[in-house]
Amino acid sequence: MKHVVLIFIFVSIVGIRGAWGQVATEIQDESGESIPYLILKEKYGDRYIASDSRGVVNVSATIFPDTTTLTAVSDFYGPLEIDFGALKELRTLRVKNKVTDIESVSVYPQDYIEDLVEKMADFFADNYARDYIATASIYRTIKSADLYRQLYCVYGLWGSFNFTTRPPRWYFDSKNPMGCLIPLDSYVSYNYLPNENRVNTLSHVTESGVTGIEQFYVNFVNNLTLYPLLRKQALEYYSPLNPGQKKNFNYWIERVYNDQGEKVFVLCFQTKADAFPKRTKIYGSGRIFVRENGFPFKVEIQNAEDRYSYFIRRPGAAAVLVSPYTYSVEYAMCDNHIYTRSVTQSVRWELPANMEGNDFYYVEWNTYRQPFKNKLSTMTSIQFEDPLFLSGQESERLRRYFSGDSGSGEVVYYVDPINRSFWEKRLQGIDGFDKIERDLTATGVPLYEQACESCNLQIEGGFQRYKDYYVIGRELYKQLYDRAYYE
Repeated sequence: MKHVVLIFIFVSIVGIRGAWGQVATEIQDESGESIPYLILKEKYGDRYIASDSRGVVNVSATIFPDTTTLTAVSDFYGPLEIDFGALKELRTLRVKNKVTDIESVSVYPQDYIEDLVEKMADFFADNYARDYIATASIYRTIKSADLYRQLYCVYGLWGSFNFTTRPPRWYFDSKNPMGCLIPLDSYVSYNYLPNENRVNTLSHVTESGVTGIEQFYVNFVNNLTLYPLLRKQALEYYSPLNPGQKKNFNYWIERVYNDQGEKVFVLCFQTKADAFPKRTKIYGSGRIFVRENGFPFKVEIQNAEDRYSYFIRRPGAAAVLVSPYTYSVEYAMCDNHIYTRSVTQSVRWELPANMEGNDFYYVEWNTYRQPFKNKLSTMTSIQFEDPLFLSGQESERLRRYFSGDSGSGEVVYYVDPINRSFWEKRLQGIDGFDKIERDLTATGVPLYEQACESCNLQIEGGFQRYKDYYVIGRELYKQLYDRAYYE
């Protein structure tokens, strides 16, 4: 029998008045836990307000007409529409957990859900491959409004060594570093200025004395890194994927569906307020897609604060979110081992209407100045294929070929020569590539010529010691797969 789950919104009638008469509203889920970084956006506009890391919105610092209708932008909560005038009168705004398909949902007791969480975490810990090598395809685009400003494409060998569910104190102390990538080939375009087809020859400006909102007007960093893989590792250490994190989250089942005759649970989780940041480094909401046997094949988060990969020494103070983002990691199984199949991160830079103070949260550096005015957005996709699972002896032998980089350093993509036909074939499979190419070749310089020059610029920029790194990678690929990487 199917059960219909009704969605309600509970609100109080008294606003919070803090020091100096400030009025704030706390946004909570149905269990009373605060919801950090929930975005309430104008229904007929572009501005938004967002709860901070405590789940609080300072409505007195916001200038909206009282009649402005706000809607929740979330995959995990809602639906919600509320006038700003009504929001100002509330002490708490309690939002129901979202159910996307009420026809397929049954009500599961909490004990059942907790058993599912435990089964899932044990399955992940027991079956994730301790040591393996796979091919990695990295695609990253940078846009200003609707205009593409840069394309990064890198193909290489990636190694995962010494997997464990026991987190290090700092990501750079991990014995399973995320930066074990050897380039095989690359195709990196020029970096154009956001408002004109002129090449930006600077990769970064970081003046340490600039703080507050001014830092985004002066500083920028545009390097290809594997920070999205550090965020993957953060989920493996500090989300319900880890058996030791079960008690730090609240859970509900959003829906259940069948996939080729197998039941799949969409398990949602929300960090308990008292668990962050001492017991878990992840604060926010997410969902995990779990097969009936316990295999978690996909994890999604949205606007969650991650203090494992970024702002690692920040204490528990509230921050203003200026880079709303979505993030997902997919896992697959091969030869009874779990491996990472893909990681995707989409980021946009927006200045909320309720901005205050000088403490900001963002998931990556802005790649050019004035990211809000210039409507900066990025998309990073990393796809893994052809996993080779290693014995302890094989791992020890092969590990020495890979850099020990944590994943926060710049990715080496120098190769010579670039295999033009290899990339022309692969890039045609990217959605919207025609527009990407059109935007990035408006100056008349073909992408192939841009890619060759970008490789040379990286070596001239201080990567001389990695000049032959791709040679090692191409030879190692032949040994491992008994063919050339482009065959």
